[in-house]
Amino acid sequence: MRLLAQGTAVETSLDYDLYLVAAPASASGLAVATINEQAKTGLDVALWIERAVTDGRIPALTLQCHSTNPEGRRLITAVIERISCPPP
Repeated sequence: MRLLAQGTAVETSLDYDLYLVAAPASASGLAVATINEQAKTGLDVALWIERAVTDGRIPALTLQCHSTNPEGRRLITAVIERISCPPP
């Protein structure tokens, strides 16, 4: 979000599952995803962008969601639609 706060981004694509972290590959060559319980989700990022745009801290930007998490995608898409079509 530090990069987004600079206000220079014009487009970004969000994934919901930001809390998954790829561990270094083991001796077998397999990498395992672990969960970072304190990490934010793509929804947190989308809501931050919504507030920042509404407050005038950053200009509106093009947002997409590439998450394969169905519920996460639904939630992020709803925020994107609110940002794209604000109420009159």
